[in-house]
Amino acid sequence: MTFAAVIPALGALSTLASAASSAVAADGTQNVDQIGSVFKRQQTMQLKTIELQTEANIQKMMADTANSIASGQLDSATKMQNAAHKAAQGIHF
Repeated sequence: MTFAAVIPALGALSTLASAASSAVAADGTQNVDQIGSVFKRQQTMQLKTIELQTEANIQKMMADTANSIASGQLDSATKMQNAAHKAAQGIHF
């Protein structure tokens, strides 16, 4: 996950924490509707966070796969070059 995606998520979590603390009345009783609303918003934020993490993981897998393919191609080219060099060394006129 990139920092650009983390910063809004942290801000939203801070807002949820503030809303949860404000749901407790001055006399210590809790407003059930406000608590339910906070939990729904928290669940929505968690789902968005999971979506962002999943997208980041997909992008990482694609990049890792591309890097692996490129590395394999480079390794094959190097082996072919070394084999040709050894074969040329073995030729004596």
